[in-house]
Amino acid sequence: MTYYEVTMQHNADSLLALSRMQYDLFCTRNRIVRTILSAILVIIGVLNYSAWWGILLLAYGCYLTTSTYVSPDRTAHKLTAQIKQSGKPFPCSRYCFENGGLHIFAMPENKELDPLPYSEVERVGENASYFFIFRDQFGGYMVPKDALGDKVDGFRKFIEEKTGAQWSWDAYFSAMKRFNEETKYELEKWEVNKTAYPQLLGPCYELFRKWNYEMDGGIDPRVMKTCKKVNKLLLQAYERRDEAWVGKMRYRGIVWSCPAHYYANFSNWLANCWGINILVEMESLNFTKPLETEDPELALLDLARLYERMVMRRHTNGGYQNVVDELWRQCEAWNANIIIMYQNVACKNMATVQGILDDQAREQNRKMIWIEHDLMDPRTVSRRQMRDKVSEYMRTVMHAEPLDPTLVDFEDEICL
Repeated sequence: MTYYEVTMQHNADSLLALSRMQYDLFCTRNRIVRTILSAILVIIGVLNYSAWWGILLLAYGCYLTTSTYVSPDRTAHKLTAQIKQSGKPFPCSRYCFENGGLHIFAMPENKELDPLPYSEVERVGENASYFFIFRDQFGGYMVPKDALGDKVDGFRKFIEEKTGAQWSWDAYFSAMKRFNEETKYELEKWEVNKTAYPQLLGPCYELFRKWNYEMDGGIDPRVMKTCKKVNKLLLQAYERRDEAWVGKMRYRGIVWSCPAHYYANFSNWLANCWGINILVEMESLNFTKPLETEDPELALLDLARLYERMVMRRHTNGGYQNVVDELWRQCEAWNANIIIMYQNVACKNMATVQGILDDQAREQNRKMIWIEHDLMDPRTVSRRQMRDKVSEYMRTVMHAEPLDPTLVDFEDEICL
């Protein structure tokens, strides 16, 4: 008996999705090692930024953090190119899900291939558009949700029952308990950085948050050990009243809007050149309430709230007060006296409230520097142009002199 029958027509996008899911499901160790290595390189690079090799390590560490899917993307693009060069169409298959296993037919010949018993399924996965069923780490099958129509939930249950790859609330709740503990450590960092002796600044804090706290989400218990160690060092430094940047704490800065991913160490330059120390950035200020760890129904509501209030969504949806009024509240909370306002030229969300932000900043006597960038592409707005915007503001508006004049004017090649 055939329970479900679907046809899968591949294209370049589906091959990319398949390759990425394959990487996510089978290369967990690689991802963890890559994350740890990138964090180590960034920290060493930041601590030795004055040396050429420190800049090199920092640049490579930043590259690792922003290139998670380089390997699977390369594989998918190579396969796509080979198919196009061959002049043949992209693969098309028909899948029949029967009681004993999956029967696969190559189309348009309708030639039956080796069936896949459910007991031999190695991994299953799901994203917004597809279900993924892997025979092993070298090959898998995709089921488009569009082809299932209103039977998506039934198909998911069917696959779970046949393969044994069922959702486990116990495993989820265990992970969320760890995530709640990680959130406590995150909020502890906030409390220290709100004081007169902030400790974890600039890209060190941003990258640690992104690759240890947010990306892990309570999954890997080892992240908890790292959080404990980092916070222990942070609190010890705070108790000694150490300065994170000795002699460079002129201004307490807050970043609003999305930063340029091609200039991860820009906040290091702000501190070293002009004494602007970034205490926190908007992307960190998301949902921080403890997540439900006992009741499944309440847990689903918490997940929905979490997604509603995650990066960018919390501040760019639901009315301008979520981005304008919230900025002033955060400036008060962090005692920030200068705002680094990024403006992504390819995304106009912030531009819609620029006039309101400027007017209210003047009314409150707050200093705000608008800095354009193109998120991932320095060809549109170069790193040098970003630096020049800050330097012009600091000299003409703030009447300030740089801490290190040699950092005001240099070629972008040094950043690479």
